[in-house]
Amino acid sequence: MKPFFSLLVVLALACESNPKRDTPNVTPTTPANQVSTTKRTVAKAFFTELRAGNYQRAVDSYFSAAMRKRMNAERLQRVWDALIKRAGALQHLESIREQPYGHFHLVFFRCAFERAVYEVQITIDRQKQVAGLFYRDPKPASRPTKTKSPPTFAPPPYAQPKTFHEQPMSIGSAPWVLPATLSLPKSARPARGFPALVLVHESHPHDRDETIGSNKPFRDLAWGLASRGIAVLRYEKRTKTHAKAMAERIDTFTVKEETIDDALAAVAALRQNKAIDQQHIVILGHGLGGSVLPRIARRDTKIAAFIALGASSRPLEDVVLERVAAITKSSGEPHSHAKHLLEKLQAKVARVKSKGLSAKIPNKLLPLGLPASYWLDLRAHPFTRFAARIAQPILFLQGGRDYQVTKADLEGWKKAMKGKQNARYVTLDKANHLLIEGEGPSTPAEYHKPGHVSVRAIDTITHFITTL
Repeated sequence: MKPFFSLLVVLALACESNPKRDTPNVTPTTPANQVSTTKRTVAKAFFTELRAGNYQRAVDSYFSAAMRKRMNAERLQRVWDALIKRAGALQHLESIREQPYGHFHLVFFRCAFERAVYEVQITIDRQKQVAGLFYRDPKPASRPTKTKSPPTFAPPPYAQPKTFHEQPMSIGSAPWVLPATLSLPKSARPARGFPALVLVHESHPHDRDETIGSNKPFRDLAWGLASRGIAVLRYEKRTKTHAKAMAERIDTFTVKEETIDDALAAVAALRQNKAIDQQHIVILGHGLGGSVLPRIARRDTKIAAFIALGASSRPLEDVVLERVAAITKSSGEPHSHAKHLLEKLQAKVARVKSKGLSAKIPNKLLPLGLPASYWLDLRAHPFTRFAARIAQPILFLQGGRDYQVTKADLEGWKKAMKGKQNARYVTLDKANHLLIEGEGPSTPAEYHKPGHVSVRAIDTITHFITTL
């Protein structure tokens, strides 16, 4: 079956403005109370035509010129029909929130279909035309409803909630204070305190559970490891909690501000907790968080050990291009359109690699809409550059079915760490990028199927930490 989410990813790439998806920053320029009514009305009117099947009218009357170049009425109908086929007839439509976003305005709807609920984001430009369309986060729904209860989270089978408790914390200092949760074992505290793990996020704005689709891998890790006597600290990502403030620093934004500084702040916060063994604090970085572990290690040599979970060793722009090529190929998009999308992304990647890359190049001409400062920082600090200098034990944990970070990345780490006795490598053959097990090739649609981090991953991490 053709994965529906793949179609939506390609649709998002086709639209010039899907900034909320492609960049961790927002740049509000106009107060919401001055623009919300008229732009919300435009979004609703567009949806009325779409729901009625008036695809050509929806395109002609509401799409911006840039949007019309990327999506015609036939393609709009194909995407909408695929959604109806998957989720059933649309039963209820509700405007739930909106926000300014740079030169655009985002309007979010909750659409209750017969078999699922989707959140739909419509981007409106300054001319009050539709400049972007994106569906995401399907939630099971037995009947249409105007209010949405928080989704319940079934603990993984290896978690024993009675053996640990959770307490709120905060990390960092003004203006970057972040809310956090510490999962602390209830068992008798060792003389030196509990060993502890800090969880560092994947790319994109994330909550403390690293909620992706229907899954919460960081909560799985926290609950599973706390059940085994290991304290775990997880926190909200800066680009989620302080998106507006981060946007004000767009010209100098790098992975240091996105990830590295807060990981170090989390370690510092744990060192103030008397229940924690100060000599036994470990950092686990997922995806991008794992890729920058060598830079974190350089700044804090007292961290006991590191775990790189699904971490890319190759340049980020190369990985992005590979992912999009794979998603586009599996989406069933017409060859000419898929080729156009890839050519545009290839041009953006070429700019990143060019010697002429500078802050003068607009974000929209670079991959993911990230600024030149971000790419220049990554160029100056290749992921593997400082890997061999890590003196502490480091575990590279890879999912065998991971299509986002592949075995080629693991081989890159092995090459960078050649001859180093402190590095360990473990591949879980059935696991995907979230370390959730499955069968067959992994796809984006798989993330919307509820699951839990593999118990084998919990076992591997537990053994690594407790045997340091």
